[in-house]
Amino acid sequence: MNIRQRFPDEETLRQYLQEKNQFFVDSIRQQVGHLEAQYYDNLRKSQAFVNRRRVKGLVLLLGSVLCLSFVYLIANTNNYFLGIVGVMAILAGITFVRVGWQMVRSRLVDIDMFKNSDINDIAYPLVLDIFGLTGQRAAHSMKSIEWLDEAIKNPDRGRLLGVWHRAKTDNASPQQDAVLRLLDHSELITTQKDVVLVDDMVSITYNDRPLFLAEITAKSILGKDNDKRVSNIFHGYFVSFDLPRALTGKTFVSTEGDKKGFGHQSFFKSMKGKGVQKTELEWNDFEDKLHVVTDNPSEARYVLTPDFMSDLYDWWQGKKENIRLSFIANRMYVLFPDKGVRMGKTIKKIDSGEMQMYLESIAVPLLHVLHLIEDLET
Repeated sequence: MNIRQRFPDEETLRQYLQEKNQFFVDSIRQQVGHLEAQYYDNLRKSQAFVNRRRVKGLVLLLGSVLCLSFVYLIANTNNYFLGIVGVMAILAGITFVRVGWQMVRSRLVDIDMFKNSDINDIAYPLVLDIFGLTGQRAAHSMKSIEWLDEAIKNPDRGRLLGVWHRAKTDNASPQQDAVLRLLDHSELITTQKDVVLVDDMVSITYNDRPLFLAEITAKSILGKDNDKRVSNIFHGYFVSFDLPRALTGKTFVSTEGDKKGFGHQSFFKSMKGKGVQKTELEWNDFEDKLHVVTDNPSEARYVLTPDFMSDLYDWWQGKKENIRLSFIANRMYVLFPDKGVRMGKTIKKIDSGEMQMYLESIAVPLLHVLHLIEDLET
């Protein structure tokens, strides 16, 4: 399939998804619609739990009023025993106010209808079929990112929760380990990355060669002892694609505004230390917007054709997010931020609106990757 011919831009793809929306909704409901009843049951239980907490909170607030009223009544007495009781009543009243107010302010936990695997095992094949591709979503085991701050502050608990040094999670799948190795090999993050969380991973076959996508969040740990804090480095998609031929050199591309890198460490300075240098090629219209460093200019010209750079430029202009690419050995790597990536989360209900947004979050980034790949193939 000539993907560019069928879907020349994002709008064409979005329109197609809109036209086929009911088909996608019906397909997914047919396979996982039975989980809706379980979801709404959990929702009712959660709402009932929150309501009970609020009632208990109101009772505690009322108890604090009674405690403070008792203190007021005995304030002018000289009875030693009542004085001790009064102090205890004050402490109880303060505790009741603090705990009661927290309980009254309880909110319903945000619950997705489906587990990540429930919906994505169906959604990804549907999206790939749009482009005439086949692939498989890899099994994985990713813990929620909410525990990260606590784990950093408490190393013992962090080990139990699965925070390992150098971007490991406990009981990681072989596919997750492969993502971490590919990320290191790509040299696209030059700053320290202490934690890398890997979510959905998809292996695709394109012209009999592997194309691999993964949703990742990379973080670094700053500070020491009890002053540790988490700094976000990257959140979005990581792509690896096998090139038609192996390269002998290394070429790196970065967009304007990313000269200092995601981690505020000089990306190009680190590349120069590995024998590469800034290179000027033939795209005068935006050579000041896309930055290239390479140790083999002839190979850089081979992969970075005018069409390739034009598509990359258009993608960057549309998203205003700093995209990085590297060409090393027989692979092209792409790292691009995407706020639409919701680690470990899916949709709350099966309807046309949610389905449109969710499928777009998968299909639109993939479309741009496929455009770049087609530029390499021609």
